Amino acid sequence: MKTIIVLSLFLLPVCLSADFFICNETGYQFEPEIGFDGTNFFVVWNDARGEISSIYGARVTQSGAILDPGGFKLLNEDDLQSSPCVAFDDTNYFVTWQYGC
Repeated sequence: MKTIIVLSLFLLPVCLSADFFICNETGYQFEPEIGFDGTNFFVVWNDARGEISSIYGARVTQSGAILDPGGFKLLNEDDLQSSPCVAFDDTNYFVTWQYGC
């Protein structure tokens, strides 16, 4: 089964002309969360493109340009990772997730 992470208009605090793809990798991508720093978005999601689900992230501009196509792994470990959440504290993004459960 293949699922594609898509940012939809209703998820964004700014207007884009259409939905667009964040990740089009093999496997199953799910549980997307979005943070915004006033300039760019940081999208995180649970990604099962490998044998075990991991948390990936990608930066996206307000105009919809994907700065990290396909995303990047946030933790290079082989234990199960799930339920990501992202926040911005006016300086840094803070991402949490469940690990090993």
